[in-house]
Formats: sequence, C-alpha cells, structure tokens
Amino acid sequence: MLQQIQQSELNTVNAKGDPVTGEDTIALTFGAICKELFIPRSTAYHYINEYITVTTYPEAIQDAARKLNLNLALDHVRAAFVAGEFTLKPNEDEAFGIVAKLKLAKPAASTNSGRKTLTPEQATERFREMVKEAFDFARDNKLFTETYANAMIASLPKMNAETLAFAFDVAAGQRQA
Repeated sequence: MLQQIQQSELNTVNAKGDPVTGEDTIALTFGAICKELFIPRSTAYHYINEYITVTTYPEAIQDAARKLNLNLALDHVRAAFVAGEFTLKPNEDEAFGIVAKLKLAKPAASTNSGRKTLTPEQATERFREMVKEAFDFARDNKLFTETYANAMIASLPKMNAETLAFAFDVAAGQRQA
C-alpha cells in the first residue's frame, strides 16, 4: 500500500480543503501519511524496496544479491532483470551469475534535472549573475554595508570563476576577505 500511495496521483488539499500548489505535494502527502501511520519515511521506503524485491525476483537471486551487495529495488536493476532472458528458477550458481550481470546495469543517463548544458563561459556568466543577486540581497537586507556590496557588484564583470567563488564564499561568511 505504501508503494501505491507514493506513486499515486493525488489531488492534495490543505486542512481547509484548498488545493496545495507550488510544493512537492506527493512527497508531502506521503510524508504525512507515514507520520499518521507512525512509520518513519525512511522505513517506509525500506518497506517499499523490500516489497519490490520480494515480488520481482526469485529467492535465489535475492540471496545472491544480499551476498554481492546489490540493491535489487533500483529501477535500472529491475529493468535489466525484466529485459533479460533469465531463468525464473535459478540454482545458486546461476543466481550469482545473474546478479553479477545485474551489477553491470547502469542507470539511465541523467538529464541534469531538465537544465541545458552550459559552456564554461555561459556557466561563469550565470554564476556572476547569481553572485550579483546574492550581493543585492545582502545589501538590501543589511547583511553588510551598502558601500561594500556596491563595490563588489561593480567589480563582478572583471572577476573570473575562481574569484567569483571566493567572493561568494566571503559573502556567505565561509571565508575571510
């Protein structure tokens, strides 16, 4: 049931009945349900992984995976098993061979969370913009003097990536100027 709750498309509402928007509503709802059931969220994920493993793989493969330290609940491992031509009743040696093949399965290439790939120059320019926003924020909220913030903002176009990172660290209080 936890897996079904986690993967469901819920129309979430707050205590007043108004739709919840702008947040990860499924994760919040799943967390709230776990709390109501007195199950820590991490334990719920563990239960889900165990359920996936027990319902997908023969026991010999589960045993071999435990000995070879492979998480059978990972999506790419499960996809490799389903796509493979593996016997459903392997002996112990076959199970170790299957698990060894499953360990070679790689996750799908990351899409960088939907962000486009930037050239080093584009990345430096974007970082420069972000540092300027940080200095604007710091100045506007009187985190340090207006004179210092304005001086740093004025010098941003001349900074390379390393200097920008240093300036950002100084502004965040992680380094001394």
